Amino acid sequence: MKKTALFAILLVSLAGLASAQTGAGAMWIGGTAGFASAGGDLYGADERSTNISLNPVLNYFVAPNIFIGPALSFDRSSQGDWSSTSFDIGAAVGYTLGSGSGGSMIPFLKGIFQFTSSTTKDTYNNQETESKHSGTNIVLGGGLLFPVAKHAGITVEAGYHLVSRKHEGADKSTSGNIIAIGVGVLGLLH
Repeated sequence: MKKTALFAILLVSLAGLASAQTGAGAMWIGGTAGFASAGGDLYGADERSTNISLNPVLNYFVAPNIFIGPALSFDRSSQGDWSSTSFDIGAAVGYTLGSGSGGSMIPFLKGIFQFTSSTTKDTYNNQETESKHSGTNIVLGGGLLFPVAKHAGITVEAGYHLVSRKHEGADKSTSGNIIAIGVGVLGLLH
């Protein structure tokens, strides 16, 4: 109930912002939430883990259809007795394939590079262990922005993540991949 109320307040507050243009000086402000299924050596070779992510969005259009912005993420994964919490910070660059004139949807492509820091907990033989990791996350993705009001929209996104993490004290990194989908709410400023 609280989540639904917060979502409604966010949507109403974003609806009063500005126009849905993608020209120089425009901004997209909001956030996305995502669900992912991750695999590879980093996440367990035989089993996939479940991941929930929250990503604030602040895209600034430096030229018509070209945006840049910070790329922040909070991720929480779990699989059996194992769990991982990750914080990522980096930069995003993207391109829109249209301007959204006349209330039409706006397709977009984006690339992200992030530095990541995570804490992993596991329980084995009733004994909990904790370890810390750092590394990088490269994301190639895209999506659609659907205007739902004059100054607000909903995004549907998908991305492919290339993740590399190194356990503190380890000699080499471990890599994995994530195929992710997400849904978000954006205010559109110009």
